[in-house]
Amino acid sequence: MILADARLDHSIELDLTRSVEALAAPAFVAALLGRQVAEALPLSNVPLCSSPRGRNWPRPRIQSVAEPEEIDEPRYHRILVALDSSDSALFALRHIVAHARRLHGHLTLLTVVPGTPSIVARAGLSPEQLAHEIDDEAAQHLRATAAALPQDVSVTTLLRHGDPVSEILAALEEDPYDLLAMGARGRGRVTSALLGSVSAGVLHRSPVPVIVFHPPTTSPG
Repeated sequence: MILADARLDHSIELDLTRSVEALAAPAFVAALLGRQVAEALPLSNVPLCSSPRGRNWPRPRIQSVAEPEEIDEPRYHRILVALDSSDSALFALRHIVAHARRLHGHLTLLTVVPGTPSIVARAGLSPEQLAHEIDDEAAQHLRATAAALPQDVSVTTLLRHGDPVSEILAALEEDPYDLLAMGARGRGRVTSALLGSVSAGVLHRSPVPVIVFHPPTTSPG
């Protein structure tokens, strides 16, 4: 009885072995995946692994994962900074100065003085006098900011007049800058026209990368 059970177990094992071999046969693979796939990947080229019974079965093919490419730090050597007296612009300048010092870059500080609104004349004010005051204020701020930078930072100042978006884009076209940096919002007679909505207008039309710095909000109290 024990001998009969052993023969039965051996018969079942042979049947299972033939079934597995049939599944691994090229004809079965061709029927399952299509003849072209079976011929393109012949089982004779697949590495084999041994089973506990000494039989060789196809070893699963594991695809290697490619190593990610090294990410290099961008190097901006000529940087245009749209500047005004707002905290947002000064926040941007502090970050850019650190980058310029480390890579020995050159900064150009740009302020754009917009045209005097026509409402000024209707209010009884002198447009020429107001424009002159704003111009002097912007120029003084540019000089003072440039003088406050570290001595090892190369810097020039640029004062332009007109539409801020158009003037910033024109400055980018006229000289080979690598980067434009600006604050997220402005403040004051000059600043409100330079930053804020201007940053959004420049973002979509700039020929160089743009970084808009947004200072963290201070919690009340």
